Amino acid sequence: MIEYKQQYYPIPKSTIEGVVRLEIEVFEHWKKSFEEEVQRITERLERKYNVLICTAEHNGVIIGFKIGYEDREYTYYSWLGCVSLEYRKQGIATELMRLQHNWCKQAGYKYVTTNTRNEFKSMLLLNLKNGFEISGTLHDQHGRLKIELMKAL
Repeated sequence: MIEYKQQYYPIPKSTIEGVVRLEIEVFEHWKKSFEEEVQRITERLERKYNVLICTAEHNGVIIGFKIGYEDREYTYYSWLGCVSLEYRKQGIATELMRLQHNWCKQAGYKYVTTNTRNEFKSMLLLNLKNGFEISGTLHDQHGRLKIELMKAL
């Protein structure tokens, strides 16, 4: 059975480590070490407000997650997320999104934003199917094109 959890800042190190293990598994092209990525996520979340991590766990192992934080007044940024390849097509990403967006509404946010790249078509389609609209594009620090999306809550 899959168990869904919501954790608020400060996020336990064990949760961040579970998220990084899954991130490295899913994104096979990963170039950072486990320790570097734990540090990167920890440091980023330390500088943000209203941090929320929604996780899906099976037998105590994180198999999906969604991390977000306040971007600006009334706007929440859904920063990072993924689902284990083994557990895809079971509605886990949709449920994690639903949990995050319900929390955002209760916290008084009016919008959720996110960014993705065209290569992550399943994430782009999931966002579009769940009410996001394309609001623009940008180039990340590596020069890759990112698609900006926004959803009114």
